[in-house]
Amino acid sequence: MQSFTDKKDIYRSGREAVGLNKRQFGRLLALGVVNNSDQVVGHKENPLEPAADNTSKGVNKAEALAVQLLVLLHKEGYQLNEMTFDKKGIILNAPKR
Repeated sequence: MQSFTDKKDIYRSGREAVGLNKRQFGRLLALGVVNNSDQVVGHKENPLEPAADNTSKGVNKAEALAVQLLVLLHKEGYQLNEMTFDKKGIILNAPKR
């Protein structure tokens, strides 16, 4: 069974593997929309003992899976930062290098 830290590690290592910053990565996971800085939270945390007032919502299983799929797409040559979405969040374009 995955723990909080396992899924967080998947997320962090995935973001590092594809070379996107927090805002760029957040845009992908938000299906193309990042309206304000509240959607991409920067904070310090101790994943072994999260603080009660920690702003981190954690990483759920679907997000951990999505991150791993984004890493696979990146390895296959897709330009993740160039992906475009329609207003409903449907992927319109996923260009390859």
